[in-house]
Amino acid sequence: MSKNKKKYTLAAARPVHIEAITKLAIRAFSEGAEGSLTVNAAKVRGTVDLLVRNDHQLAVVALCDGRPKGIILGHVDSHAYCDGLVASDVCTYVAPALRGTKCAADLIEVYAKWCGRITGLIGSTLSVAQINHTTPYMEHCFKSNGYHKSGITYIKLAE
Repeated sequence: MSKNKKKYTLAAARPVHIEAITKLAIRAFSEGAEGSLTVNAAKVRGTVDLLVRNDHQLAVVALCDGRPKGIILGHVDSHAYCDGLVASDVCTYVAPALRGTKCAADLIEVYAKWCGRITGLIGSTLSVAQINHTTPYMEHCFKSNGYHKSGITYIKLAE
């Protein structure tokens, strides 16, 4: 089967997915601009664990043959200097097995919809972690979900 036709389903991450999500997140960081940093695997796992187990945060997996091959993690917290909440992406990653599919676009759409359901949200951000040939595609996905570029980050103010 060609990778463009690879099937996947999106699902809320469960505790059973924590180890696989941690590995995908570490791969994402190693392939991105943070690749020169020494990643603390225990800290990544702790963050993933918190996001998966907290119903107010976002942890969605793209499952292929029952195994996570794509992830999006989001965090919502009090805004640093305004009344209200702000959401930000923690990690978005699609493994090579699902590249060439709509998986990344679907994960970003899930994030945008999640942000749209947060009461008291004054804004949300998405960032491009790796500048390479996929950057124009990711930027298109962000813009099609209502985000506007501000520096190197994409911001969407709540309506």
